[in-house]
Amino acid sequence: TCEQTQNNFATLYQLGPPPGNRLFGTSLAGLIYSNDSSCSWLVAGGLAAGSSVSDFFPDPTNPDRVLAVVAVTAEAGVVSQVLESADGGATFGSQPLYTAASGDNISGIEISRSTPTTVYLTLTSGAAHTPKLAQSTNSGGSWQVRDLSAHLPAGTNFIRLIAIDPTDPQKVFLRIRSLGDGGTTEAVAVTDDSGATASTPLSFPGGILSAFTRMSNGTIVLGGVVGTTSVAYTSADGGSTFQPVPTPQPSFRGLSSRGTTLYVVADNQADGYAIGTSTDLGMTWKPLMGWADSVYTPIQAIQTCLMTYCQTDCRARASAGQWSPDMCSATAAPLP
Repeated sequence: TCEQTQNNFATLYQLGPPPGNRLFGTSLAGLIYSNDSSCSWLVAGGLAAGSSVSDFFPDPTNPDRVLAVVAVTAEAGVVSQVLESADGGATFGSQPLYTAASGDNISGIEISRSTPTTVYLTLTSGAAHTPKLAQSTNSGGSWQVRDLSAHLPAGTNFIRLIAIDPTDPQKVFLRIRSLGDGGTTEAVAVTDDSGATASTPLSFPGGILSAFTRMSNGTIVLGGVVGTTSVAYTSADGGSTFQPVPTPQPSFRGLSSRGTTLYVVADNQADGYAIGTSTDLGMTWKPLMGWADSVYTPIQAIQTCLMTYCQTDCRARASAGQWSPDMCSATAAPLP
């Protein structure tokens, strides 16, 4: 892909469900989406236009429904709101689904796959950044906000959504961070009752939790850092307990899975590859792709993109020696 005005500094990429398979992201322009595998980008309109989008979630069962968290400037200051799109993220409606109370900040949003009328928000509140979980069971018509501070480690001042269990809409995985005498600790928190209670089965003292995936058989795999060491954990009981995977482990920039295969986004320089695979739950990793393997041989669809929407970026990369200048020409020979 190449950078354009719409996707400058883009992040939080997500893929919408079939049949649209629309690709979404957030950037300096707001919520952006692509219908052609990131070749060209459009910016969401309506209430989302010109707003800072901190999170969003496409309904996994409905390609037309997208929820977004935006920051809106009001007389009382900056207010967090949830907006809904009924046209696949192209525009967002005239009324917010949820407006956070003064002093509350929405940090994450997700729709349940098994029960799409159930939506969760994570929030922090006030100067102490009190962690909260909000739930709607009627597609945002009404909300119940629960304070989780009594169930989480003392000093918890950061909370984000990891995932809603795909078969149980009351089970939610959360990423939390607490500050104690020993410094900062990140952890996985789990609630089985929509936030009435919560447990913390796994922590990353002095480190970070950076990757999560659930395999087709239900096994959960997590990756992160403790101190300066890359670590991985697995859970075969839905997140009640976690077992460490022997080190060394790659740098976990991201995790995904398909069938019995794990995919890791690694650090190309530190690990020697950009994407790796494992078929033994992270016991061993095999390089799948490194940047040096693919810089000069993009697929034909990407070359077409470079010759149309991405001329400026293409020529800049060619001048830097990242690929051949003829890739940016409309008369470039087709790739094999």
